[in-house]
Amino acid sequence: MSSAPLYLWALEIIGLVAIVFVTVRTLWSSAVEVGIDRVVAQRISIIFCAGWMAWTATVVVLAANNALRLDEDTVKPWLGVAILAPIVVLLASSRLPLIQRMLSHPGIAATLVRPHEARFIGIVFLTALALGELPPAFALPAGIGDIAVGLAASWLVRSPHAAGRTRSMFWLNAFGLVDFLYAFAVGFLGGPGRTQLLHLTPSTQPLSMLPLVLIPTTGVPILFVFHAISLAKLRATAPVAAVPA
Repeated sequence: MSSAPLYLWALEIIGLVAIVFVTVRTLWSSAVEVGIDRVVAQRISIIFCAGWMAWTATVVVLAANNALRLDEDTVKPWLGVAILAPIVVLLASSRLPLIQRMLSHPGIAATLVRPHEARFIGIVFLTALALGELPPAFALPAGIGDIAVGLAASWLVRSPHAAGRTRSMFWLNAFGLVDFLYAFAVGFLGGPGRTQLLHLTPSTQPLSMLPLVLIPTTGVPILFVFHAISLAKLRATAPVAAVPA
């Protein structure tokens, strides 16, 4: 999809920058909330931004050389690796003592909802659908699902007593995670190659090419990890029902 119109690139870049910007604000506020020095909080934000930019540059180089593209009669695991690698790194980083401290304050589940406001990036999939670049079976659920999660996140973080809306936060994170898993499955199974099980028209090959490949490899992993952490925190703080004697 190297001939993608400039406005599609612009929409995607705006969406990805929004994800990173809100994530940095979330990291900063979480650090300050638990009493971490502001200089340290600033360093954490800078390290995250530098790591994200380095990874994005790596993906651009790989995609420009067709290393991630799904092709007929070939098995290329690199797109899957490019999606899973940042997820693994981010989950591993969340186990570091300093990050664990940032995730320890009581309202963290509500705080981690904020980055999902940037899920308006789903409009990129709907635009690609309108251009005839993506199949409806992928673009409609993925695009509308992202936008729905973004709107729900905006409502939730602005609602009174957001931290106490654990049921709403659970369903938002569960739905968001299912939305991602659906997109992963259809994206891979609908792309050309030996793993193709869904014969869609058109195929999902553009998801493995620039500019669309940047969404699943540099944006989705961040939000996926926030979903996973949020669900774990909500489960850990859920009240335990009393067991009758």
